[in-house]
Amino acid sequence: MSLGKVEGIEKEAHAKVSVEGIIAVEEVTTTTPVSEAPQLPESVRTYHSNGQVSSAKVTWDAIDPSQYATEGSFTVTGHVEGTQLPTKLHVRVSAQTETGANISDQWTGSELPLAFASDSNPSDSVANINDKLISYNNQPANRWTNWNRTSEASVGILFGDSGILSKRSVDNLNVAFHEDHGVGAPKSYVIEYYVGSATPTVPKNPSFVAREDHVFNDDKNWKEVTNLKAPDQVRAGEMTHFSFDKVNTYAVRIRMVRPDGKWGTSITEMQIFSKQVAAAKNAQAQIQVDGKDLPNFNPGLTDYYLEASQGKAPAVTASVTENGIATVVPSVGEGDPVRVIVKAENGDILGEYRLHFTNDKDLLASKPVAVAKSSRLVAKGQTLELPAKVPVYFTGKSNYEVKDLAVDWEAIPAENLTKAGEFKVHGRVLGTDLTAEVAVRVTDKLGENLSDNPDFDDDSNRSFASATNDIDPNSRDRVDYVNDGSDDETRRWTNWSPTPSDNPEVSVGVIFREAGKIVERTVAEGSIRFFSDGGTDAPSKLILERYVGPEFASPEYYSNYQPYDPEHPFNTPSNWEKVEYRADQEIQAGTDIHVTFAPVKAKAMRWRMERKQIPRV
Repeated sequence: MSLGKVEGIEKEAHAKVSVEGIIAVEEVTTTTPVSEAPQLPESVRTYHSNGQVSSAKVTWDAIDPSQYATEGSFTVTGHVEGTQLPTKLHVRVSAQTETGANISDQWTGSELPLAFASDSNPSDSVANINDKLISYNNQPANRWTNWNRTSEASVGILFGDSGILSKRSVDNLNVAFHEDHGVGAPKSYVIEYYVGSATPTVPKNPSFVAREDHVFNDDKNWKEVTNLKAPDQVRAGEMTHFSFDKVNTYAVRIRMVRPDGKWGTSITEMQIFSKQVAAAKNAQAQIQVDGKDLPNFNPGLTDYYLEASQGKAPAVTASVTENGIATVVPSVGEGDPVRVIVKAENGDILGEYRLHFTNDKDLLASKPVAVAKSSRLVAKGQTLELPAKVPVYFTGKSNYEVKDLAVDWEAIPAENLTKAGEFKVHGRVLGTDLTAEVAVRVTDKLGENLSDNPDFDDDSNRSFASATNDIDPNSRDRVDYVNDGSDDETRRWTNWSPTPSDNPEVSVGVIFREAGKIVERTVAEGSIRFFSDGGTDAPSKLILERYVGPEFASPEYYSNYQPYDPEHPFNTPSNWEKVEYRADQEIQAGTDIHVTFAPVKAKAMRWRMERKQIPRV
């Protein structure tokens, strides 16, 4: 930027202009049922010039109820504290709902939502009915009763949202009645909602509201729900479910008459659930530069290199389907990329893309040139699972770079999977002119081996063990032998040690891999063959497990991951789930033990076993 001349010097003065503070504000999304006001977030994410990501409070414009009276979408403008940059809330209104959160439970540190009763037995507080503890007996004695009090009593919930008194949309009530020698389920009941013109206050003594001057004591402030669906007879000892036409109210109550032959009515828990619209988990994004679609855009490709133009900063925008959002964070420093952060409607980050505007010819010349081919083996009649992304080779400065890109696969004729044979599936690598290909083999042979790696291919299945007798250079025991497809007993794995550990347990298994990538397989059977000599034998206990933990990389010390890679997720017991199986014989050495089980999906499976105890002499 030219600023003029400095006095006494003929050269022009120049300065770099930098923007300080908030440079981008995230927009947000939400869903709401028809006729129900959307929940407004108190704050939104902000992006700062120094790279910091924070949040700021937001004030939203008023929403006209007509905007959510029918299905559709609308936006609400928000004013963010600390910046002139606005934000928007994208609201989707739908009649398709599912059961949401319990809106009657007590909140820690807040008096709302609040349980209240017209009258109570002093020993049985009304606070017991929304404390998340259901007890139908005296262990513990957790209930509200009006034992030895009036014959009629009402119990209800005063609503709050995040601890603030507010109306809620309600169409259900669930009540767990309790019974003993003195109390029981009511003889009769009426479910009502608050319709008074005055905003109710929190009762001074929630267990004895009838004693004070409160709007809840005026029957004109209550209206019976309509279209009530309930059991023919309510019973104690189980949760009773009531449903009715939706109401928007501050409070709901059940007014009850005590049962004949009892001294009162008793409730151990009351639940009211919201209705929610399930938010979409997936979306498709499209990025535009100066109004034109970003060339070669692929959801799996993070970085894009575009030619920089002098004197003009390009306008980067983005659109997202399925009510998703995109936040464009502009470049601040020289060489910084423009960032585009894409989120699904449910708030999950689907991707972050970086647009680099440069004149570096090598970076601008990088293009996708080839796709790595792959194969799949599937049993006849099973579903074929194709990879969402494939390895693609890009031209680089000195060599090829491999990046995983998303693919749009062609439809597979159903008959292709109903008979044994081979066929190929093709797909379009998004944002390129390249075609991906998967060779598929359909087999009618049960027990097709998914774990073998006879050629010890580094890009194929990887065996692993928590411990292996391979530290001694004279040892020939290798974990790689467990899936080499050979029964040769000189090619074996053991965890033999001259000084056995106090822990008799050891694990050995296989990570499913293809073309160097960890993949998920559907498995329904397996086999294992044990070796026995003077120092080793079949185990005394054998447990099959599948990995259910977070994403992982193959252990660096895959033959001894427990002592040498202690932070690896394989060492966390909760990351493994037991697979119940049926074996064709007892655990013994020298023969193949075949096991079958219900089909499971897994990226890794292992046998966890305990060595036999050495008899004492």
